[in-house]
Amino acid sequence: MCLLVALAGTALAAMFPPHLARLGAWQATASHSTQPQYKVPPDPVPLDYGTIDLPLLHGGRSILVPFAGRQLPLPAGEWVEVALLRAGGPLAVQAMALARLRSGRLTGIVVATGTPAVEPAALLAQPARQCVDGTDPVMQGVAPAPHPDHAAQDCWSVTRLVTARLRDAESRNPILKRSLDRLDTLGVLLPARFAASYYVRATQRGGLSVRILLAAGTDEVAMQRRTESWTRRWALLLRRGFDDALDAAEVTSALARDPAATDPS
Repeated sequence: MCLLVALAGTALAAMFPPHLARLGAWQATASHSTQPQYKVPPDPVPLDYGTIDLPLLHGGRSILVPFAGRQLPLPAGEWVEVALLRAGGPLAVQAMALARLRSGRLTGIVVATGTPAVEPAALLAQPARQCVDGTDPVMQGVAPAPHPDHAAQDCWSVTRLVTARLRDAESRNPILKRSLDRLDTLGVLLPARFAASYYVRATQRGGLSVRILLAAGTDEVAMQRRTESWTRRWALLLRRGFDDALDAAEVTSALARDPAATDPS
């Protein structure tokens, strides 16, 4: 019996030398250690939109309003606050949604989101992500030349949006969804589609994004073309308002008359 065990052990040792196991373990370790170690950046901390306030719909705001320590020019007509967010979450962010109503119909909605004039440098690039999105062919720069600070962004774009998608459960803009749902509950007639302009600016003094949704009629292509032409001029006022350098007299009736407005006042 002992002789058989010795012969079997010798055969196994000859077939599978012990140093091969150690070599295999070393090769696996060396192969793993030489692979580049990529660190996936963490996702930005989501905002706590549970603090959205729904103020009473009374009074109207027009021309120029203060927002997040800056100036926000408004398109033509009177706008009422539909939803507000102040310091909602771990980031110092404010958001405001204003609606323009005419004869029980929604003709436009403005959603502004901004940070204070002073913020941690780590939060600087967050509002600017849409600016560097190469998948959007209609993104237009506002600044006449590239800013020396690569973190600075200043651009706008125009697109078409379907109201039903903005209100579905997977909406990426909760404050806009809450605003549309609230208006619908109050009996306001919502348009089926919008021509939407989007402006974003981010510098060392924080960030600002402004979405302006204008009710679109049956000719969506023509509406989008008119909205692009209007946004090209309106973005210059949004930029000056961000820098707190805008005077109310600059928000003229001609500039403020967007494609969905009939009353320039």
